Amino acid sequence: MDKAEFELLRAKASEDAKRRKTVCITGSIIIFAIILIIMLLMSGRLGSFGTRRFNIMFSILLTLPFSMFFLIGFNLIVYLVHPARHSMNAYKSAYKSYMIYRSLSEVFSNLKYYPDHGMPTAVVGTVMTTGDRYHSNDFMTATYKDINFTQADVHTEERHETRDSDGHTHTTYTTIFKGRFLIFDFKRDFSFRLQVVGKRFDGARQNRLSNENKFKKIETESHEFNKKFRVYAQDGFEAFYILDPAFIEKIQAIGEYYNNSIMFAFMEKKLIVAVDDGNDSFEAPHPDKFDEAADKQRISGDIMTIVQFVDKLSLNRYIFEGKK
Repeated sequence: MDKAEFELLRAKASEDAKRRKTVCITGSIIIFAIILIIMLLMSGRLGSFGTRRFNIMFSILLTLPFSMFFLIGFNLIVYLVHPARHSMNAYKSAYKSYMIYRSLSEVFSNLKYYPDHGMPTAVVGTVMTTGDRYHSNDFMTATYKDINFTQADVHTEERHETRDSDGHTHTTYTTIFKGRFLIFDFKRDFSFRLQVVGKRFDGARQNRLSNENKFKKIETESHEFNKKFRVYAQDGFEAFYILDPAFIEKIQAIGEYYNNSIMFAFMEKKLIVAVDDGNDSFEAPHPDKFDEAADKQRISGDIMTIVQFVDKLSLNRYIFEGKK
């Protein structure tokens, strides 16, 4: 997609969004006015000035909650049927192609990017709870410095039900995890599993791992590291082979950047990294707020979340190449 085609779609989405907003505002005012007039007529606005003023105030108070049902319904219908919905989706798709894919291809090789696809639930569930509601998108596979990786945005939520004094049940959802889920492939086949969990990372399944797969909680020689991370391993010797002082220092530095809301898991030939930063990466801004230079910088920041693990952790060093 070239710039001219993208700008055409962006301009159409912007114009349609403004028209939809105008329809919603105008329609809401008309609906409110009609309901208010009906209320005034029903309340009998004839009479003394004091009675008439009271009737007007009373009618307005009745109109506000009564009209909410119609206003919400009207705006929902407008959102669903107005052309702005389709033009906005077309713009977002074009943004992914014109801005995101192009930026990714400048950094990564062997790139395959599927904005509407996500990380399979079963894959995430190997090291994290997937909650009661699961969503994932921006799935990609690529290569960076000879390291193949897979990544996607993941959002998991837990369902809560409460019952009020009238016996009505209310359902709410709270976020368990929202951020990046990355998988880096290596030549070496780890014959064990190791999980390093930041103290502020709540989505890990270390209890299940430790109970079912005979994981043991271990501590490193770094007291500072032990305060910020929990380490679970099947084999202490292998764990300390990976967690040497230099590697511990690098993990700790990245952990501090993400406020220790991060998890690392070594499984077979893979390193899984989950970053619970509360962000939804690679998303298109509103068409009116698009700024190509600023967006490129923001996308570069999203890309850095991926490449920093290879660069800062030196993932292509010898212990990950099948050599000891």
